[in-house]
Amino acid sequence: MYKRGNSERNWVLMWAAAIVIASSVPYILGALIAPDGYRFLGLTHNIDDGAVYLSWMRQAADGHFFIRNLFTSDHQAARAFNVLFLIMGNFARVTYISLIWTFHLFRIGLGILLIWSVWRFSKLFLDDPNERGLLIPLIGLSAGIGWLIPGAKAPSGSVDVWQPEAIAFLSIYLNPLFLAGLVLMIWSFYFLVRMQQSGRVGDAICAGLMLLVLGNVHTYDIITVGCVWAVYIVVTSIIERKIFTKTLTLSLLSAAIAVPSVVYQFHIYQIDPVFKARANSSTPSPEIWSFFAGYGLILVGAIIGSAIWIAERKRRSPLSTLHFLSYGAL
Repeated sequence: MYKRGNSERNWVLMWAAAIVIASSVPYILGALIAPDGYRFLGLTHNIDDGAVYLSWMRQAADGHFFIRNLFTSDHQAARAFNVLFLIMGNFARVTYISLIWTFHLFRIGLGILLIWSVWRFSKLFLDDPNERGLLIPLIGLSAGIGWLIPGAKAPSGSVDVWQPEAIAFLSIYLNPLFLAGLVLMIWSFYFLVRMQQSGRVGDAICAGLMLLVLGNVHTYDIITVGCVWAVYIVVTSIIERKIFTKTLTLSLLSAAIAVPSVVYQFHIYQIDPVFKARANSSTPSPEIWSFFAGYGLILVGAIIGSAIWIAERKRRSPLSTLHFLSYGAL
């Protein structure tokens, strides 16, 4: 497909640009077709959440560090803050760029960063640049089959039609918050894997710092990272029939660095009844088929590819198959 080096990086950036441009088409059309006397507000989906994010940016742009829920008159402690929206709001203040334009500039920038981050993470596992090159459009453009299922909707339909965080393209299309969470998760795993491979304390600290910010920006993603990494350590220990004490110790160091942001969020949950009521909103998990449908044809390809890979590796080394399964947890 291409040679190593700059050509591969250019390929990744080209796809990243194409993906973010495609995700921006509805916004461009919205601005172009707005009738005379009307103004397109710059939001196309999940507008209520978008309004909340813009209100956080407005408060940051007005010089506030702590943010309030402006969509209620109930008393609140106003002790919450979000690093991402503090940066976005202050960027708008310094540059005099409107909040909605700032919102989309960060959406585009973080979308490109997400694609590039996926590529960097894949280099830890894939040696063939052609395989890494194929991964980029698959990650950036794949979706489920929910659009083919009549009446598919939350909370039981295919997740790709109602859970944008589940799909990279929909996250790039929708808002910077999902993208920031995904980028921080990827780099958390990146440094955790490097830590496991190298045993360096520096990698554990970097992973912890990623998790520290993640705990503030998109708190519940911490649960995903923690569960996946714990399963990975357990499976790897079973495969190797030994306990990797250093990996476990360094993982605990990363967790310890991340704890303050999670503890602070819990503190806000305890003292702020408005925040608590919002956090307690019921979000039941859908049936398992909803997740399978959300993967779409990628799941079929993954199953076929895994079967071929396992069959090939099994002839060479039974242990390598188990390694494949453990890395699959990531």
